[in-house]
Amino acid sequence: YPFDDICGDIHAKLVEQDGMLRDVMMRFSEDGIPSATPKIISEYGFSAFSGRAMSEMPSALLMANIAGRWLSLGGSAAYMFGYGPNVPSNQHLACAGFGNMMPFTADEDGQADKPMPSFFTANLLAKIWSVAGHGLHRLVPTRIEGLADSRVVAFAVRRPDGKLAVMLVNRSPDQAYHFALKRQLRSGPTETLSGPAQVYS
Repeated sequence: YPFDDICGDIHAKLVEQDGMLRDVMMRFSEDGIPSATPKIISEYGFSAFSGRAMSEMPSALLMANIAGRWLSLGGSAAYMFGYGPNVPSNQHLACAGFGNMMPFTADEDGQADKPMPSFFTANLLAKIWSVAGHGLHRLVPTRIEGLADSRVVAFAVRRPDGKLAVMLVNRSPDQAYHFALKRQLRSGPTETLSGPAQVYS
């Protein structure tokens, strides 16, 4: 849970969170934890305290980024906290607004009602970026070129079915971007990827 305070510039916090994960991995290395030791985030979320960001698009962006970033840093697995339906609340700071870690809102009987942004991201991660079942997913090194900041990040996997799945996470609150997907050739230059593709958002 990277943030106790989920007030202020939420999108800047999403970018800041990248460095926090890198710092954790660096500390593991400095503490002498063998690189072969599985590194698992047993539960994650925006904050240990409830707030609006947990129920809106930032929660979906955080989930996508943690999954991609943690695995790209050598992590083995990451588990979201808050799988059950819930209701918005505020338990810490008034400026955080009302929200909660939940894939669905709960109806008056406590059953799943309306899907939240994190539900859709979970589906994209589990059914599109990766494929369910057993099979090796191989991370492919990626980088973004041409941006002065790190608002957009990319993570790519070669799925067991042979398809390349590229996940782009745009953490800007108001800027859209256009990218050309290219691959690095063994001989050095890059070439634009071509062929059929499916796009999900």
